[in-house]
Amino acid sequence: MDARDSNSVNDEESVEIIMGTERDLGSESMENTNTSFAKKKARTINLGKQKLRSPVWNTFTKLDTIFEDGKCRAQCKDCKKVALFAYVCPDIKLPCRNTIKACVLRMFKTEKQALHNLLGSVEGRICLTSDLWSSQCTDGYLALTAHFVDKDWKLNKRIISFCHMPPPHTGVALCEKINGLKEIDSSVVKIRECIKYVKGSEARKLKFQECVRQVGILDMVKISKFLGYFYDVTCLFSGTKYPTSNLFFPKVFVIQLQIKAAIDDSDSFMNKMGNYMHLKFEKYWSDYNLIMSIAIILDPRYKLHFVDWAYTKLHGVNSMEYNHVYATLTALFNVYSEASAHLNYSNIPMNSTPNHQIEGGDALFEDFDNNYNGPNSVEKGELQKYLDDKRLDRRQDIDVLSWWQMERFHYPILSQLARDVLTIPISTVASESAFSIGGKVLDQYRTSLLPDTVQALLCTRDWLFGKGGSISFI
Repeated sequence: MDARDSNSVNDEESVEIIMGTERDLGSESMENTNTSFAKKKARTINLGKQKLRSPVWNTFTKLDTIFEDGKCRAQCKDCKKVALFAYVCPDIKLPCRNTIKACVLRMFKTEKQALHNLLGSVEGRICLTSDLWSSQCTDGYLALTAHFVDKDWKLNKRIISFCHMPPPHTGVALCEKINGLKEIDSSVVKIRECIKYVKGSEARKLKFQECVRQVGILDMVKISKFLGYFYDVTCLFSGTKYPTSNLFFPKVFVIQLQIKAAIDDSDSFMNKMGNYMHLKFEKYWSDYNLIMSIAIILDPRYKLHFVDWAYTKLHGVNSMEYNHVYATLTALFNVYSEASAHLNYSNIPMNSTPNHQIEGGDALFEDFDNNYNGPNSVEKGELQKYLDDKRLDRRQDIDVLSWWQMERFHYPILSQLARDVLTIPISTVASESAFSIGGKVLDQYRTSLLPDTVQALLCTRDWLFGKGGSISFI
């Protein structure tokens, strides 16, 4: 396609000048033709090295080939795809833009109704997270994601809305980075410069090794080990798989323990960095120990023993924080017990031998069944029974939701509590993989679409492919 097919006259002229094309001079004389051609050739020499700044070059690609008529041309990027389809399948008829849009909106409406039915069948609670997106024209979008556990006890997420949100974006919780990391900025810069210098020659490497033996690198080893914990937690919390909330407490506990160790370190550098981090930790994560502590208790590999051990490390034996967690867990369990009081769990199948009745002898044994349960026997509550049972091996890799699904007959009320607590996401990353564009910014093509069309594209893609993993949307 000739670049002069562009609708813009200015773009047409700029393409002709840069590419050295010449217009049809019609009935002008030969002398005027030669003079005009010489002037235009001079202009071409002066302007030939200019950058292709016209917006038309976003769609066209300059061809290096000189055609028989002496003109250079540009190729349309979109038409190249059309030509490929025509070559592969000559009989194919590509639908127009409006037809595709209507098809997408129709599919969006169908999948939306299916999602409505799915969410309506969820027995537990649904947790929501929000995420802000932007576009190349600075328009803001709000992505709203629902997290829930389905009937098979699998954690699911669905983007339920992707709507245009004009500024100001007030009321959005933003978490800033821990300022204590700035304390190591100068050290990191020095290390990078040293590495560049040492790699310059073999003699420098040998000299460097000798200096290491004489001086030691204890401080850098401390920093590397210290930041390793933050790296692991960041990788876990910023992932797109939405780990269950029981993974939160152990990781944050390790961070808090390392910050506490840095504060108590005799090294002034580590002490200063630890104090900075402690201030930010108390500001943003001081209240993490309640609902997330309950989540780790509902992990059969940790239970209440881990919370007791962790708070003993941080606050001493029988701390106020530990007692607060246990009281909250008990109160929360009582709420679920009252809500489930109308349910009759006596007919739930248990792993026990059948009760074979003896004809004419049942009345004889009723006194034994009712009054002789054993010396000093006290019926344990469901929560206490779970806490007293032996915990699983901490190093065992299990799906906690699947474990509760199998044990829901033994712990009918507690399993409901576990399902709702484990639904709470530990990451608010709501839609980072919906479009594979490397960030929360809509590209130039989707920016030009109406907000309703963008929502239909993104939500439909998530509903169709979100469960199967990250799939690029084309």
